[in-house]
This record gives sequence, C-alpha cells and structure tokens, in this order.
Amino acid sequence: MKKIVLLFHVMMLIFVYFTTATLASSDSVDSVWQTDFEAARILAHKTDKDLLLNFSGSDWCPWCQKLEKEVFSQDIFKQNAPANYILLKLDFPKKKQLPDVLKNQNLQLQNKYKVTGFPTIMLTDPAGEPYAHIGYRQGGPQKYLDHLALMRSGKTKWETVFTQASSAQGLEKARLYDQGLQLKKKNGLTKGNQEIINEIKALDKDNAAGLRYKYEIPEKMALIQKELNTTRDFDKALQDLSGIISTYNPDSKIKQDIHMFQAAILIKGKKDKKAGLEALNQALESAPDTEMGKRIPQIIQSIEKSEK
Repeated sequence: MKKIVLLFHVMMLIFVYFTTATLASSDSVDSVWQTDFEAARILAHKTDKDLLLNFSGSDWCPWCQKLEKEVFSQDIFKQNAPANYILLKLDFPKKKQLPDVLKNQNLQLQNKYKVTGFPTIMLTDPAGEPYAHIGYRQGGPQKYLDHLALMRSGKTKWETVFTQASSAQGLEKARLYDQGLQLKKKNGLTKGNQEIINEIKALDKDNAAGLRYKYEIPEKMALIQKELNTTRDFDKALQDLSGIISTYNPDSKIKQDIHMFQAAILIKGKKDKKAGLEALNQALESAPDTEMGKRIPQIIQSIEKSEK
C-alpha cells in the first residue's frame, strides 16, 4: 500500500511539473509583459533596466491591435526588448473586465502621464520618469527596436547637454538649455519643461539669441487658443495674432505658424474661405521650405477645388 501511495505521489509530481511547463510555454506571449506598475518598477531597479509602458485598448483600438500584431507579438521583439526594458501593459479594454485594483492603477497612471490617446508607448527610467513618448510605427519589430534605441541615446544626449548647461552662464546657458529641450522634443516630450523655459527667457530677456521670443510667442498663441475655445470670439483671436506679428516681428517659421492659425480661424470659424486662402498664401510666403510650407500648396489646391 505504501508503495502504491508513493507511486501515486510521484505520478502527481510529474503531472504537475509537465502541466506547469506546458502552461508556461503556452503563455509565453504574455510572459514578457507585467501588469503591476510597482512590481515592474522594483524589478527595473533590481535589474538596472528602463520601463516600457504600453497604454493600450486591446479589444477595441485598431492601432493598438496593429502594433500588437506587427511588433509586440513578434519573436524578435519578445526576445530582444526585455534585455533593456521591463515591459508593462496598461490595458483599457471595453469588452473584457479587469480586476478593480488593476483598473484603478491604470487610470491613475493614465492621469499621471497625461495619456490622451491609444496606443501610447512611454519609455521611463527605473523610477518611472519618462524620457520618450511613442505610438504606432511602421516597419515591424526590428525597426521599432531600433527606434527605441534611438530614444534611449537621445536621453543620454540631452542629459549631457543639461549637465553642460548647469556650469554655463548667460546666453551660453540659455542656448544649451534650448538644445536640450530640442533633443527632448525629438523624443516626443513637449510638456513638463516650464521651469527650464522660464529660465531661458530670463537669460535671454533682450532676445539677443532669439530664444525669448521662440518660447514666449507659442505661449501667447496657446493662450489665444484657450480663450478662443471659451469665447468663440474669432475676430479678437485674429486681431491678437496680428498683434503678435507687429509686436515681436517673429522669424519666418513662427510667422508661418501664426498665419496657419489665422487661416484655420477664418476657414473653420468664420467660414471665410477667401480670406483663409489669403492667410495660407501668407503662410507659404513666410517659409516655403519648411515641412509645412511644402504641404501648403496641396491644402490650397484642396480648398480651391472644394470651392468649385
């Protein structure tokens, strides 16, 4: 009887072993992804890796599903990404029900990182400080991995520049800060830099390096947009934008942005396509060689065609 019982226990151990191994193998697609932020952060500290946060709508967002199919589910990504990142999936499904703890955690992180669209992919240091903001990208897993590597190298570059800025003075300090912010912008980080921007404007208070206006004018344009959203006073917005041009005499790129803003107000707000086309032509004349400048003729052609 003892031999039978012993044999039974051995058989059960073998069964459990192979069942567990099979389950682990069948779940290999998800095994590289964490769902607990704190656990992932602790693991990132222990392994000296960064975090890759995947804000996704897995069962309703077509671009999330496309990114999953083309990149995240591919062996190249699953085998190579964990070498540098702890992968964390923060899902916002509509059909599937998540546990309340997970749902609350994901909502808190969405608010913390100001995520407004899906998919949003964020790279952060082990403490959760973001250094890159990405979305869907064409090209498959290897190109995506290459882009992630580029974002990591960008972080190293701007950290080096900011370190140099910390020991610089005057306009040189302002220029270095501006260079660092441009590198952050390439990584998709355009928010959370107000303290540095304020210092740049103070260091270049006479606009000798053109940096004060570079940051001050977009702030004023943002205030005009905010007021316009509330008042819907299109004429005042147009007048305020013209005032920026006459007061600051901005460079050609910023002037183009202002004329594009005016064109949008005239065409969409006031339904005045004729005046809107004039504003678009002014935008084109301001900076024809920019990326936007090269697109403006197509925009004008499209509007003129719709008029006919």
